[in-house]
Amino acid sequence: MHIDPVKPAAVDLMLIPQDAVLNFSGASWRTLNSVRPRFAEILSTGIDNAETRYSDLMELSEGLLLACLLNLFTAMSQITLPSNNSPLDYFWQPVWDDPQFPMAQDRFFAYVDEAIIPDVVQAAKLGAFAEKKDPGLLHHGATLSYKQTQFDVCNVQLTFHQGNAKTLKKPDGSSVDCVVIEPDIDYYKDLLAHFFLEVVPNKLTKGLTDPRAVYVLKWMAGRQAGSDFNPLYTMTL
Repeated sequence: MHIDPVKPAAVDLMLIPQDAVLNFSGASWRTLNSVRPRFAEILSTGIDNAETRYSDLMELSEGLLLACLLNLFTAMSQITLPSNNSPLDYFWQPVWDDPQFPMAQDRFFAYVDEAIIPDVVQAAKLGAFAEKKDPGLLHHGATLSYKQTQFDVCNVQLTFHQGNAKTLKKPDGSSVDCVVIEPDIDYYKDLLAHFFLEVVPNKLTKGLTDPRAVYVLKWMAGRQAGSDFNPLYTMTL
């Protein structure tokens, strides 16, 4: 944010304890279906017990898996691609039980309509995304990866595993050609900062990007950009 010694500037800060407790009372399955129906629709695709799985995510890893999902869904819903679609407007079927593509507190995997790829590529040509070369170095098996460029921190990265393709049935019965997508959010926009301040420390400590920190940084970045980042859950002492 540009600081001018003459003009007053508003600074929006969110401060939380390092080990803040996640509260999903505002993100129940019923609420999700009411206020974010597309999120619930995606989480229901390809499975019969979506509500149970969703409730289980509130308990797994102290809720960090669900916090990651809600962060990513919220952030992607606020992206407009050149087609005027958001990434979530394409067909998504999350991967739940495949050890090759495990859900984690910093990312998840899903089969997505492969038509999203040229839309993201076009967004990169317009400057809204930047291609990340050699994605397989940090994302095993990945073939393409593009990171949003809008914010100074916490941009969405969409990584594609085109070697894992599958034709799936949409809820309406039609078929769609899909590839695996791996969305995640890094703390830092700058590649060197991301590598030395996030990748290396996580490798040394065997840690992962914390969705609580993503929430804080994303909220502050959104406020500076004039948008509201609200993934429905809250954090308490």
